[in-house]
Amino acid sequence: MNSVGIVTARDSLTIQMTLEEMERVVSDFRARDPEDARKVYGLRRDTRDWTVRRAQNDLRESEGGRFARILYRPFDVRWTWYSGNSRGFLCMPRGEVMRHMLCERERERENLAIVTTRQCRRDWHPVASNILVGHHAVESVDISSIFPLHLRAIWR
Repeated sequence: MNSVGIVTARDSLTIQMTLEEMERVVSDFRARDPEDARKVYGLRRDTRDWTVRRAQNDLRESEGGRFARILYRPFDVRWTWYSGNSRGFLCMPRGEVMRHMLCERERERENLAIVTTRQCRRDWHPVASNILVGHHAVESVDISSIFPLHLRAIWR
């Protein structure tokens, strides 16, 4: 099983340097009127796959949503809020693969994934990750592909 990395569609909103900053952004963004949120966070027009209203609804209504670390760029770990819902706060969260990277229970061991690119404009540089992975985690030009080591048995 594999997929490309998470596409946020709005990195400046959905990816933050610290957990505290991510918590502040989520709390503030979810409480605002959609047009006010767009102005405050400098968000461009909605697209087919990402809208302010759907992002806010995802934050308000997702029972399984949580704060999580994400490999944003090589050796650059940041924070996001993750529900696994497509076209929500994160545009394309790649839930079918990323759910295997999240620890569901306190005693569950972390998973590992190989992260690489399928096409290389330069040299090939695979990395390993034990957290969520963004779509430019290996290189800023090529799209990252994620291959989890273990597939967790997940009941829903």
